[in-house]
Amino acid sequence: MATLIPSLNSCLGRMTSGEKRFARRLEAFLEGDYLCWYDVTVGIKRRRPDFLILNPHRGLLALEVKDWKVGSIIRLDPQLVEAEFDGRLVKDVNPLLKSREFMTATVDMLKRDPLLVEPATSKYAGKLCMPYGHGLVLPNISRQEFETSGMQDVMPGRLVICKDEMTESADSEAFQQRLWDMFTQPFRCLLQLPQIDRIRWHLFPDVRIVSRQGILPSIVQIDPCADAPSSNDIPYWQLWKAEWKDMDFSAIKAEWYK
Repeated sequence: MATLIPSLNSCLGRMTSGEKRFARRLEAFLEGDYLCWYDVTVGIKRRRPDFLILNPHRGLLALEVKDWKVGSIIRLDPQLVEAEFDGRLVKDVNPLLKSREFMTATVDMLKRDPLLVEPATSKYAGKLCMPYGHGLVLPNISRQEFETSGMQDVMPGRLVICKDEMTESADSEAFQQRLWDMFTQPFRCLLQLPQIDRIRWHLFPDVRIVSRQGILPSIVQIDPCADAPSSNDIPYWQLWKAEWKDMDFSAIKAEWYK
C-alpha cells in the first residue's frame, strides 16, 4: 500500500470528494514503495499541486484533480477553462497547464540539491536524476465522455485518468500504467534511500527532537544539504532511545519547577 503524506485521515476534512476517492485508490492500487503527497507547498512561489507521486523506479508526477462534470464545462482551451459550479461562472487556468507548472516548480526546487542531479561526469550533468511528468484526474467524467465531448482535442488522453479508470474494481496494473504513461521522457531510474529521504525533506520538511544529558530537548531542523548518511550510521531513532535512557530527568524536573 502506498504511503500518503500527510496521512489520509488528517487530510479528509479539506479534500474534495474526487480527491478522497483518488487518494484511496492510490493507497489501494500502488505498492509500498510509492510515496504520495497531498496539497504540499513547493517552490519559492508556494505552489500547491493536488498530488505528487514518487516511485524510486519511475520518477515523480504532479497531478491535479478536478471534480468537473461534462455538463458543467462551458469552454475549454489549452490555457483556460470556464465552468459553472453552484450557479457561478468560474474561470481558471487549464489544470493540465497548472500541473505542468507545479512540476516545473518542484523540479527547480529539487535540482538545487546536489544529491538529486546527474553528476558532472554525466552527459546530462545538472539534470534531475529521475524522470518526471504531470497529469489530470477527472473523477466524475468517464473516458467515453472525455472523448466524445471534444475534451481530448485540448487535453492529451494519455495525461488524463477518468472516472471509470479509478473505480474500486479497476485493475491496479492498468491504473499504474495510466500513471506511467504520463512521463514524457521516461528513462531507467533507481533512487537510493538517501535520495528518497532528501526528496521527502524537500517536499514535506520535518524536525527532529534532540536532547543532551541534563537539559531539555530542543527541536532542530534537519539540514537537507548535509552529507547523506551511510549504511553504517546509527539510525537516529536508536540515538534518541539511548539519549532518553541516559538522560538525567531530575535536572529536567528542576528546570520545570524553577
